[in-house]
Amino acid sequence: AKKFQGIGNFYLDNYDSFRAELYYESALNIFREIEGTEWRRFDILNQFLIMSIDFKKYELAEQYFEEALALSRESEEAIDNYYFSLLYQNAGIAHFELGELDEAMKKSQVGLSLIDVSEYPILYSNALEKIAAINGEKEQFPEAIAGLIEVIEIRKAHLSNAESYQYLAYAYENLFEIYKKQGDCEKAGEYLRKAIETLMISGVYDEDGIPVVSRSLAISDFDLVRLLSLKAQHYADGFEDTQNLATLEKSLSMYAKIDTLINK
Repeated sequence: AKKFQGIGNFYLDNYDSFRAELYYESALNIFREIEGTEWRRFDILNQFLIMSIDFKKYELAEQYFEEALALSRESEEAIDNYYFSLLYQNAGIAHFELGELDEAMKKSQVGLSLIDVSEYPILYSNALEKIAAINGEKEQFPEAIAGLIEVIEIRKAHLSNAESYQYLAYAYENLFEIYKKQGDCEKAGEYLRKAIETLMISGVYDEDGIPVVSRSLAISDFDLVRLLSLKAQHYADGFEDTQNLATLEKSLSMYAKIDTLINK
């Protein structure tokens, strides 16, 4: 059973949720026959919850959530709050995708309350980010902004590898989205620029603070393409508002940079 679970973890880490599900199911069926394996079944159910989100089968997520909670009550082995927090945060994502914002908020807030920022700073920042997204969807912009600024401060204090810089860039990108929704285009542009800069390992920038693709290196070209696409659309929206042809030209220039990235 442990072998099947390990293979499932391998496939999930390599973005093959279909094969991961097959191996997790095999492991779960075996663990159900073995006493004292509640923790392992809890972990697999949480993975099923994550995959139900990946497959956009959001209604299944609540089923896995309830089964995992029931299992934890039966277990004589204490399950660390870290894993309970993950479970509640993942359930919150499913409710968010279903548009059930109040339930998403409840689950996310429980996930946040289960952990301390000093012990699990990254997981804590992830919970804050989810709550900020819900506040943004509810158009509670001051709360969303305050939450994301806290996320940024936590992540800036724990930069250690490429992935940590990516997650900091995601927080800046989310602030861009909130300010854009709020109608503050200047602030939105400022945080989008910070997201792009954070993603760069090395960069030569043009007069608008955009990396020159041929002379710059990003942590993730995929993420950079997405951010540059947002920048291009941001310029295009500016043209719609002002009818300033220079802004339109910047948008077209941005799409040319994106083409260079894709074709390099």
